[in-house]
Amino acid sequence: MMDDLAASVAALLREAADTFILPRFGQLNDSEIEEKTSPTDLVTVADREAEIWLTPRLTDIVNAVVIGEEACAASPSLRDRAGEQQAWTVDPVDGTSNFIKGIRATCPLMAMTWRWTK
Repeated sequence: MMDDLAASVAALLREAADTFILPRFGQLNDSEIEEKTSPTDLVTVADREAEIWLTPRLTDIVNAVVIGEEACAASPSLRDRAGEQQAWTVDPVDGTSNFIKGIRATCPLMAMTWRWTK
């Protein structure tokens, strides 16, 4: 089951990267970049579009809350759901400043957490 889950998630990440992220690597214009909380806390159209696209597809794989970095920036109370039985954590473009500059020290991050009970 875990191999199938990993393969499904990897396929989604590849598709999100090919569609929303890689075409914009180092190619964004100023209108596609915004500050969240400070001049060093940036978000791009690639971050937002990839997370929006990934969210329903992840819940199709495992029906669990998706705690996306950009969704949490818009609704901080979403973080309170991290302790649920199952949760996805998503940051489609970790290292946004590097991504904007075309520096390869960037990657998508995704995790599925399970809280085991007896």
